[in-house]
Amino acid sequence: MGFALLLAASGGVVADDSLSVEAAFQQLEESELIGSFQDYRNAYKALGARLDPNDPSQQERYQRLGCWMQPDDTAEQIQAARANASGWLTEARANADTLGQADYQLCRGWFNEMGGNYKAALSDYNGALALAEAIEDRRLIADALSARGELLALQGDLAQALADLQVAHQLYHLLGNRYWTAYTLSMVANTYRRMGDFERAKELLLEVIGIYQQRSDIESADAARFLLALTYDDLAEYDAAYDIYQTMLAAEEARDVPRAQLGTLIAIADNRLRAGDITTATDALDRAEPLLDSELDPLNTALWNLFKANQLVATNDHARAVTLLAEAEPGLREQDQYRYLAWMQKLKAEALGQTGQWQAAFVALSAYQQTQELLQEKLRDQTSTRMRIEFDAERKDAENRALKFEREVRQARLKVLEERKRWQGMLAVLGLLLLSGAVLLAIRQWQRSHRLRYLAMTDELTGLPNRRSIYQSGKDALSECRLAGEPFSLLVFDVDYFKRINDTYGHEVGDRVLQKIAQAASECLRKHDVLGRTGGEEFLITLPSANLTAAADVAERVCKAVADIDLRQVTDNLSVTVSVGVAQYRKADSDFSQLINRADNALYRAKDSGRNAVALDGSSE
Repeated sequence: MGFALLLAASGGVVADDSLSVEAAFQQLEESELIGSFQDYRNAYKALGARLDPNDPSQQERYQRLGCWMQPDDTAEQIQAARANASGWLTEARANADTLGQADYQLCRGWFNEMGGNYKAALSDYNGALALAEAIEDRRLIADALSARGELLALQGDLAQALADLQVAHQLYHLLGNRYWTAYTLSMVANTYRRMGDFERAKELLLEVIGIYQQRSDIESADAARFLLALTYDDLAEYDAAYDIYQTMLAAEEARDVPRAQLGTLIAIADNRLRAGDITTATDALDRAEPLLDSELDPLNTALWNLFKANQLVATNDHARAVTLLAEAEPGLREQDQYRYLAWMQKLKAEALGQTGQWQAAFVALSAYQQTQELLQEKLRDQTSTRMRIEFDAERKDAENRALKFEREVRQARLKVLEERKRWQGMLAVLGLLLLSGAVLLAIRQWQRSHRLRYLAMTDELTGLPNRRSIYQSGKDALSECRLAGEPFSLLVFDVDYFKRINDTYGHEVGDRVLQKIAQAASECLRKHDVLGRTGGEEFLITLPSANLTAAADVAERVCKAVADIDLRQVTDNLSVTVSVGVAQYRKADSDFSQLINRADNALYRAKDSGRNAVALDGSSE
């Protein structure tokens, strides 16, 4: 089931009662129905009336589809939908229904995301992806990658988001799913936009809009136009973006869709502020204010506070601006909106300075400079990772071009051989040059491939294996231990109150703390243990041939070693601890990811017990 039925209407054909039950299922599951979300609900209800109540496979499939049909207009509805998805997921687990588990976990993740619980949403998407891969369901794999890619892009992890969305796009294309192929291409374009490649984003979005127009899918084309308008804003083509926003707002008001109106009004305010049109920006903010819901849509609420503060600074109402900026800051930090956070900090420094609060203004300006440095660092990292992601596609293109060139050379040789003998010498020289070029190209290609492969498997900050590398080596080690009949355990640990360290001392100190922790933990390992960084302040250690008791000993050593780190060379008055979760492989574990989930649960118990602690998974054998 495609996860974003809730996002937009999709293109294809209108609902048709003459369709077979199977065709009606596919029409909904493949998003091949033009219309609103209510049209989808109506078609869903009509399908339910045609099902055989004694056919359990039809009923289960209908229930999975129904998870995505739940309303999401209020916080209460989202909470209820999430609870329903959890209940159905529990039933699927009890029935050993892996397909149902993957779909319901993906559905729950979507409602977690809709409710602003991004960490839980990401966990659900990862779990659904693992289940889909276990049963080799390419459609569910594509859905999970697409969902995770969109969320990661929203959170700023653009390189991984691009990788997920590109793979999802290819899978949808191979499956022949026209709507989702176009939709994921629009998300790829939006990720390029967030990475700063605005021209590439514009090119792809115009292609997507053309696809939707050919399919007479007006609403989906409008959604892509909204992304195009954001791209025009980034290109400083403000009037072109404003024209699109105005057209979309009129359509949203005609359909009476308040949440969509809010997003467009916020975008108009941003656009007009950038263009220096304070009057129109103020009008958009005033119209948006009654639509705000901080619980349901905290990001747009934070952006409204930021843009309103910008308007107040422009009209010299600095005291009110400072108040609104203070309200905007938590939401921007929570959503990792670093570009808007930098804008807020710079604006805050200006407003505080105008009110005579010079010391506070200096602090805000310093925070702005740190955020700008972080943005530059993220841009460098994302550009580097993007190059690695796109390398395989470039290599295939290069190989295809080389094969085509080689065919052309062979044809040229045959033609030359038909000519007089005096051309034979020239042909031999040409062949030698081509061979030399091919060898040189192969050597350079191998060197580049070898270097990129190393970068792709290594965490740049700590030098440890990254998430992809440690997961792969862990799966391999687990397989070897299972064949040999030996135990296998792993540790999952993260840094206690790491966000507080970053907020208090800055990200540079946070990075050095992570390096110290990686060094200290490495010294606690046995000969065949492997330590990797799985993201942020999170680490994973695989322990081949270790039962739960042996793994607990390693965990205690790691916990103590980290607590004993001398951080005086990093900064004064700073200490650091970690919480560790330990789990041993058991026969009931379906795969490596399930073992990690149990270790994660133990980690949460270690956190709940007061941190700087080790907790063992009680279900390990």
